[in-house]
Amino acid sequence: MAMKFTQFFTVAATAILLCNNALAQVNKFVDSTSGSDANTGNSWAAAYKTMDKALNEANAATSIKTISVAKGHLLPWR
Repeated sequence: MAMKFTQFFTVAATAILLCNNALAQVNKFVDSTSGSDANTGNSWAAAYKTMDKALNEANAATSIKTISVAKGHLLPWR
């Protein structure tokens, strides 16, 4: 009986961990000075150049909850 409970608990814990990973919130980064829209936007080192790119990605992926913008000027037409 204890073995079945242990197996059930292991399966349940694994399922919870997998669900938490699937629901993880993603942050995207924008740096108009040193970024590139060819980047992934997943870190400051791989930041997007334009806010348009970040907003388009955020509209396409509901997991993106935050867009961090580097200090500087961000103009909508650049």
